[in-house]
Amino acid sequence: VPAYIAVAQDASGQARDIALAWAKGIGATRAGVLETTFAQETELDLFSEQATWPIILRDLFYSYEVLVEAGFPPEMVALELYGSGEASEVFRQMARVGIVNQMQLHSQTSQYGTLSRGPRLLPEETKQKLQEVLAEIRSGDFAKEWTEERQQGYPNFKRLRKEAQEHEINRAEILSREMVDRAGIGEATAELFAEEGATVVLLDNQSGGEEVADRIRAAGGAARFIQTDISQEEEIRKAMEAVEDEQGRVDILINNAAVFVLKGLEATPEDWHRSLDVNIIGTALCTRYASESMKKNKSGSIVNLSSISGFVAQPRFITYSATKAALVGEHDPLHGPRPGTLRHPGQLRLPGHHPQPGNRAPHGANRNDRGAVSRRERAASST
Repeated sequence: VPAYIAVAQDASGQARDIALAWAKGIGATRAGVLETTFAQETELDLFSEQATWPIILRDLFYSYEVLVEAGFPPEMVALELYGSGEASEVFRQMARVGIVNQMQLHSQTSQYGTLSRGPRLLPEETKQKLQEVLAEIRSGDFAKEWTEERQQGYPNFKRLRKEAQEHEINRAEILSREMVDRAGIGEATAELFAEEGATVVLLDNQSGGEEVADRIRAAGGAARFIQTDISQEEEIRKAMEAVEDEQGRVDILINNAAVFVLKGLEATPEDWHRSLDVNIIGTALCTRYASESMKKNKSGSIVNLSSISGFVAQPRFITYSATKAALVGEHDPLHGPRPGTLRHPGQLRLPGHHPQPGNRAPHGANRNDRGAVSRRERAASST
């Protein structure tokens, strides 16, 4: 990555050479060094914070509101706008190949929509507003405003931050992050078991599980995918029978499936039934049929993955929180094979995902995961 150097005062006459030496020492000269001034670097930094990012943030807020008001599921909107990591990949490609050239990586439909709608959403008058922001920075008006804000105890800053934190998009992204995390744990766990020599069988109601199995086989592992809706007992029974017929036994069961409903007290009976069918009943049925095989072989382990939501109530997605809390007690009555080991997997750091600090697991969660912001491989290893 290129580096900036600047010299404001040079009492020794060697300041520039010393700055270049520091740049070389950290490896920046391999990419290049740009000579600038302290004023330019400061103004550029402040301008991006006050002009570029505010437009992106407000656009995300408005886009979320428009789409949810039009009937799109909130968690789906959060995933599409930024939660999936696609937006960060676009920015990465901008840096790699260029802001316009990266558009060639998208469909012509995408390119046309971006180029044709941009002027309508950000007309020529926007440029004047950006010039006003830059003028406030250069004149010292912003510095004066921020100094006064700090001296008064940050009243406006606190109000603005509170308003941003209370926007409904924050509620949606909690669930979308957990959905991404859950998939990440399942994939990483399957891959790690395969690396250790286990034959892995993946059950999921989505065909994406076949891609994970293909990746494991391509790496030299043994894996099979069986598309299964675990809310349906007959599908679970057939899947477990297929595993026994092919492998002779079930050694380990990891219950990782979950249904997320982004609703509070307004959750409908259908929402509750869907959550219960997968998060509780489906998990119990998988445990039942797997344990029958384990009992015949007098060995086996069962791992039920819970969530921080099972320990700390989440009123904004009450069905998920309640069913995960029920899962906390579901493993206690288990007998025979090693009983279900309940885990709170903690927050995960996945590509495009930057978890917030402070989400700590309560007493009773696995000590290895308490308060941890871990990589999915660490969660898989703990499992």
